Amino acid sequence: MDEPSRRRVLGTAATALAAALAGCSTSDESTTPAATTTGDRTSATTAAAPTTTDASTTTGESTTARETTETSTTSDQTTTKRTTTSTPTTETVTVAPGGRLRFDPARVTVPVGSTVEFRWDSGGHNVRVAARPDGGDWDGTSGGDGTTYGVGHTHSHTFAVAGTYEYYCAPHRGAGMRGTVVVE
Repeated sequence: MDEPSRRRVLGTAATALAAALAGCSTSDESTTPAATTTGDRTSATTAAAPTTTDASTTTGESTTARETTETSTTSDQTTTKRTTTSTPTTETVTVAPGGRLRFDPARVTVPVGSTVEFRWDSGGHNVRVAARPDGGDWDGTSGGDGTTYGVGHTHSHTFAVAGTYEYYCAPHRGAGMRGTVVVE
């Protein structure tokens, strides 16, 4: 294939790709594709207006996140810039659901300033902290490793420091009863 024909094919493909990507938008915002042909060169540009989405998770009581996505596409590349701003929430972790030796969910991700509430579904358990980020002040349930709690007990902590917090149930650590709170 000679060079002018190759350029024409690539230019046409870029225009088609830009048009196809413009149709992939899930928002009501407008997206305007534009194609310019000069001689045997074609360039395509798609400019998309920023889209904003409110989202929620089902792992706890409430989560609010506002996500803004801005995408621009040219014949050479696609650039996506995503910004998420989260509001503090309250998430619930069930301790030993149905008598099983686990935390449910075992991993929770929350924004800074959020509260995690542990609710006991069966007795003989506690929540002890194995690791926390510098400046983190969570120690788990009071009383040390030997103090356990019964059905209906609750323990809450509001996480003010970002990072990963690893925790466990002292009597059942060897059985793998461990969990993680990630604060972003």
